[in-house]
Amino acid sequence: MKSAMGRSTDRLRASTKEWWPSVAFLGLFALAVEVLARTGSVPRVILPPVSDVAGSISGMGGPFFLRHLGMTAFESVVGFAIGAAAGLGIGVMMYYSRVLERLLYPIVVTSKAVPVVAMAPLLTFWLGYDVWAKTLMAALVSYFPVTVGTVSGLKYVDEDLTDLVRSFGANEWVVFTEVRLRAALPNVFASLKVGSVLSVVGSVVGEMAGSTGGLGYLLLSSIYYVDVASSAAVCVVMAGLGLSMFASVSLLERKIIYWRPGADNGGR
Repeated sequence: MKSAMGRSTDRLRASTKEWWPSVAFLGLFALAVEVLARTGSVPRVILPPVSDVAGSISGMGGPFFLRHLGMTAFESVVGFAIGAAAGLGIGVMMYYSRVLERLLYPIVVTSKAVPVVAMAPLLTFWLGYDVWAKTLMAALVSYFPVTVGTVSGLKYVDEDLTDLVRSFGANEWVVFTEVRLRAALPNVFASLKVGSVLSVVGSVVGEMAGSTGGLGYLLLSSIYYVDVASSAAVCVVMAGLGLSMFASVSLLERKIIYWRPGADNGGR
């Protein structure tokens, strides 16, 4: 049996092997952008140097920026929680009721077919400029993948296994919690990871449609003043927020689906 420190070391090594190609590629890309911008091959108004972007990010630690970041983070996290809960609930209901599946599936698909950019002004008009309109926007874009992932995961459970559990006298609740849900969890978490990133997209698009704060508001302000470095810096912060949401769901996945082979190194 390995000690806790040994397992942590193994996880760190596995994570390093998994992520170093991406880190190396991003480093080379940043170096190329810096060279192109500094040598004048591409005008700075089009492609700012990475050092300027980094300087803009380092200057974003004040209360003013943190207020905007906190607003977007709140909208994304709460919207994702609402969307995930709704997606899980709708997915389970659609699986157990053919009538509800025929009724709700077209509505679910149609709601996703409408571009998020088209929905944002309507929600702003209906709900106003406060955070709840953007929170609802984040929920609307994140619930769709969770709904589809939940239905797909529940449908592709081995029915021989459920019949075996029923033969031992298990009721439908036990079959659902101990067999169907456990078997569907990989699909559910895959959809949750997608939804966690989309929630950031939804909240930012909502802020750009009409808001008095948030990263989307800062991005529009930077674009208005043709501050390309600050615009790129805000986009980098948005990406960091999305990655942190994704990583949080991935960590939760490893804690809950602990029985999967390779759970300590991301399921590999």
